[in-house]
Amino acid sequence: ALGYCHAQGVIHRDVKPQNVIIRPEGGAVGGAVLVDFGLVKLWDPRDPRTKTAMRGMGTPEYAPPEQYDIEMGHTDARSDIYSLGATLYHALTGQAPPTATQRMASPSSFIPPRRINPTLSPAIEAAVLKALEMAMERRYQSVGEMAQALEGAPRPALVTPEGGLVTPTAEVRPAPRRRPDLWIGLALAGLFCLMLAAGGGIVAYVVSRVTPTPTMLVAVQPTATPIPIPTSTPVSTSTSIPTSTPHPASTPVSGNISLQDDFNDPGSGWEVGDYETGSVGYKGGVYFVTSLGNGDTMWGAANRAFDNLIIEVDATQVSAPANNNNDYGVICRLQPNGDGYYLLISGDGYYAIAKAIDGDFEWLVNWTESDVIRQGNATNHIRAVCDGSTLLLFVNGQRLATAEDGTFARGDIALTATSYEDEPSEIHFDRLVVRKP
Repeated sequence: ALGYCHAQGVIHRDVKPQNVIIRPEGGAVGGAVLVDFGLVKLWDPRDPRTKTAMRGMGTPEYAPPEQYDIEMGHTDARSDIYSLGATLYHALTGQAPPTATQRMASPSSFIPPRRINPTLSPAIEAAVLKALEMAMERRYQSVGEMAQALEGAPRPALVTPEGGLVTPTAEVRPAPRRRPDLWIGLALAGLFCLMLAAGGGIVAYVVSRVTPTPTMLVAVQPTATPIPIPTSTPVSTSTSIPTSTPHPASTPVSGNISLQDDFNDPGSGWEVGDYETGSVGYKGGVYFVTSLGNGDTMWGAANRAFDNLIIEVDATQVSAPANNNNDYGVICRLQPNGDGYYLLISGDGYYAIAKAIDGDFEWLVNWTESDVIRQGNATNHIRAVCDGSTLLLFVNGQRLATAEDGTFARGDIALTATSYEDEPSEIHFDRLVVRKP
């Protein structure tokens, strides 16, 4: 365990999720083994100028600042505590924290864990934040001290997020069932086991339910970046306004209509492509988006630029996993890197609004069930309003969700689909109209 290593004068220097091996089949569930001592450092508390067994800086998201900049201090046991805190942050939120250099350059890039996973208790968040202090002297001074703080933390309770529900009765949608969920649950148990040797007892805290969301491997646009999707509450940040070159609308527009497309013309300007994780394009008078599965989000962009708008489109699920564990819908104010607002429904009758920013999803309205949504292979009429900072989602004529966020003022629009199982989902979109509010 990590505490044992420190007691022997060994600093690991590369603690991260990939180096914590969970062995649920070997004795107690959650037993963990710390592996990969390739960057180990021999540590003498009486002399900080200790010997490094192998040179290297570790994995950036989990490495403390002193591991990059010697002027910030020599690495010691507190460096591993930072890495352990970063690993816990990932396990509790479903996403890695920003690197130390990113945090120094832009302090606002670091999002506190409870803003991503509101089910965490303040005490757990405080423990993780203390471990992730940039200054070594402000962190826990030993793994045992960190273990004691976690041991005294209360068990968190699930919180039903506020979702702007309007008409139907609602319940929170279970997180998509994917293999990473298992890792996160086991990792939480195993990571606490790593601290037992130094803590002198059993860490009593067990997360009642972490609600990670799957990594969205965006493969539709060549410039897109992966978008992990963890749970969050509404957050507003600075405005970013990349734009794209508008293409002519597929049919003449009139009145306040900005774009109208029945997708009969495959040259109307929408994205077309086959990718490793799915495909987008025209066929049979519709625009299709196919996600091959395993949480891969696909979208097809209109290659235009809008600010305030109302999007209306018919969305038909043509194929999906047997349990309808997918989502589909529209994106407004789409940025070149995949950021923007995602207004979504699912084949099993849920809806949500999310904001993608800097490679992460923040849920402005969490997954909520509605009997307004037609489930399975059926057609739903989606109306998405992006007007100033107001986001509205209507399905089949009923307003289901409202959110406020002012991050993005302008961008492209896109049609999107995701399958969360190892089976594909194909969605057909038709009769699209975009108009000004």
